[in-house]
Amino acid sequence: MPTLAAIYAYPLKSARAAALQSVQLDAQGIPQDRRLVVVNPRGGVVTQSDNQALTKIQATLVDDVIIFAADGHESHTQPIQTQGQAISGQFYFDRVDLIDQGDAAARWLSDVLDQPVRLATSNGHFDRKPPPHYQAGRFNSSQQRFPYMGHVLVTNSASLADLNAKLDAPVPMDRFRPNLVIDGDLPFAEDQWLHFKIGAAEFEGTMTCERCIMTTQDQATGERGKEPLRTLSKYRKFSGGMLSGIAFGIYANVVTPAEIFVGDDFEVVERGVVAGASGLGQV
Repeated sequence: MPTLAAIYAYPLKSARAAALQSVQLDAQGIPQDRRLVVVNPRGGVVTQSDNQALTKIQATLVDDVIIFAADGHESHTQPIQTQGQAISGQFYFDRVDLIDQGDAAARWLSDVLDQPVRLATSNGHFDRKPPPHYQAGRFNSSQQRFPYMGHVLVTNSASLADLNAKLDAPVPMDRFRPNLVIDGDLPFAEDQWLHFKIGAAEFEGTMTCERCIMTTQDQATGERGKEPLRTLSKYRKFSGGMLSGIAFGIYANVVTPAEIFVGDDFEVVERGVVAGASGLGQV
């Protein structure tokens, strides 16, 4: 039977991953995941697509205290502030209300990233507008953290093996920044995971993840190349996408929260085609 091979959280959006052995899911996914964002002076969320130096930052969340570390810099620790200066941010298609996390965090991040930035968290729940391509999909329309399109991003180790067999130099799974990695199913079977279980938790698959330039970036060094996007585009591209139209992995929403553990059984309850996966030819 397929199993859950890995769990990852990203306490600071677009910074390095934190590997977990277990997690108590809530109704919106992994509580430690993407609680904080970096914003530029215009309020735009900064990701690795904008600033490759985010790969330098390791963010560790202990209860409600965030610890930042980066090579060549002293660490910075502070509680996440749930009250403070209100600022407005641009989170993809939506303007959202944020809470600024203060000058000390802003100075530390600005120094590491070599650009003026602030650190922020969400000011409660915020509503999101589904992008036009996914109007028919099951979209995460209300959230309080900062994943892109769904509660969790799920990838399949067999799909990575299929991709790496086509590359001159294999890439690790961290290029795709998943939350949950499944081992033991067929390559790209995730295109059909409409309803699945991991241990006692249940999920609904919502849509494919369209891949951007971040997949070409080494998560240890920040260096960029042309792979794996160039090869994926030859056999994992669909028409009408918002970004590249190049799919790898799926977004899923939590239906039944529970504590999950690395090694838990994975079971597909219902197969179909998630939004964006039709026409890919690898289902």
